[in-house]
Amino acid sequence: ASEPLVADPVDIAFDESGRMFVVEITGFNQTDKTKTHSRVQVLEDTNGDGRMDRGTTLAEDLDYAQGLLPMKGGVLVTTNSAILFLRDSDGDGKADLKEVLFECTKSINIDRQMGSPRRGIDNAIYINLGLGKKDITPPGAPGRKLELANNNLRYDPATGEISASSGAGQFGNTFDDWGRQFFSMNRNPVLHAVLPHRFLKRNPPAFLTGGDEDAAPAGGEGKVYPLKIFRTTATVHAGTFTAACGIGAYRGDLLGDDYVDNLFVCEPTGELVSRWIPEPSGASVKARRAQPGREFLASDDEWFRPVNTTTGPDGALYVVDMYRRFIDGDRFFPPDYRAANEMGAGSDRGRIYRVVPKGGAASPARTPLPREAAKRVALLDHPNGWHRDTAQRLLVESRDSSVVPALEALLNNSGSAKARLHALWTIVGLGRLEPKHVRTALADAAPGVVENGLWLAARFLRSDDSIRKRVLALAADKNLRLRFAGLLVAGDLDGPETTRALIQAGVRDAEDRWMRTAILSSPATQSGQLLAALVNEPAFR
Repeated sequence: ASEPLVADPVDIAFDESGRMFVVEITGFNQTDKTKTHSRVQVLEDTNGDGRMDRGTTLAEDLDYAQGLLPMKGGVLVTTNSAILFLRDSDGDGKADLKEVLFECTKSINIDRQMGSPRRGIDNAIYINLGLGKKDITPPGAPGRKLELANNNLRYDPATGEISASSGAGQFGNTFDDWGRQFFSMNRNPVLHAVLPHRFLKRNPPAFLTGGDEDAAPAGGEGKVYPLKIFRTTATVHAGTFTAACGIGAYRGDLLGDDYVDNLFVCEPTGELVSRWIPEPSGASVKARRAQPGREFLASDDEWFRPVNTTTGPDGALYVVDMYRRFIDGDRFFPPDYRAANEMGAGSDRGRIYRVVPKGGAASPARTPLPREAAKRVALLDHPNGWHRDTAQRLLVESRDSSVVPALEALLNNSGSAKARLHALWTIVGLGRLEPKHVRTALADAAPGVVENGLWLAARFLRSDDSIRKRVLALAADKNLRLRFAGLLVAGDLDGPETTRALIQAGVRDAEDRWMRTAILSSPATQSGQLLAALVNEPAFR
């Protein structure tokens, strides 16, 4: 897609019909900050030639919208002052339902607001904090205000509950096939949410504050390789990530297995998109460059400004390009420079690219997902993560419990670990989770399924003896990530078994930062016993 059909696009998403929804900020870098300059469009390729040729404006005059996500027949949209739900219920292409889900603190600068809404494997929606402190308040309910600082937002669309989640991303948020969350900040291309937020608050005397870490080199170590020297407003940022954003985990089936779960990060100042491969590193992960010293995509066109990436229904990788002269905020330029230059140059332009293997088809026909529940269950086994995610969402939103037996069959018998994982969380989303489902997940051959089973095992630790024993056993598993998750969950229990698991972890894994965090997060009621035991361990003398 390109101008004049699209202008200053910053985020895209596809609904269950395969339609592309686009958020545009046509007021980016405009001098008049009092006007609203955003809209949401729906783009379609009506003749199948691979080019979008029809655009319908779903909503306009929005307060600097910059993120969206399909849900409940419409889209959730993040703006500078609110999180909205928009839906066209009469089929005329215009949103006749505009509901304010939450009001939020406005940011002075639009690059510091909340955004990048993405759905997690757990059926919740995660939204980046942006920068600074934010207050999130349901309309007319000041008593339910959530104050956020250095944390992202978790929103459960089924219950309306909001809570903090680990990390504080700026612009860019994604999940891989196993539910691991990654996000970006200007100088930090790949941040990983290692520790679920609730464990940070479980033991207040431990003063645990951060659940995320850099998975890729950041700051001055975050080198980039543009085709030409690029200009930055901070000279110390030259040659490094200065506007990292739009991170996306590729989860399609078109580019080949070597690309699955690779992380793509945009650097619009350098006119490039980098590619990273995450690998296990202790209880966390580290990301390495797919090609050292070389970017996945780069241009010598100074107006090329990639800002987002995602996987489409066709399995292709999509890159969103604002395509404009200036990408830095106008506040970073001297007044005389602003006066002499059109800072909004390019506000009438924009491109969206579809990346496919060489010789690939221009574009497949848009095929809506089936309405039959059984066919949607079958899609949980699809090789393209977009199909699995969308099928799970639709099944959960339907509240149709008649599909639970089919989901249980998938959980118990599917040859695909990813299908088993989606079946598990779809059962959770339908409110039908039972101990037997957790026991099945904890016994799975795939570590990614077991880890997710551990997060769910916390619900049954005190009521199911077999789950409790399995969790304690996994706290000593040979897989360090499973030991980490098992130890965190086991920490919900008081008693000698948990204390022994904590001591064992302290002796075995004390050099791993996140294992130390898992030990410290255990309830303060165990602190005395743990300290007394550790001082008698030879390794700590």
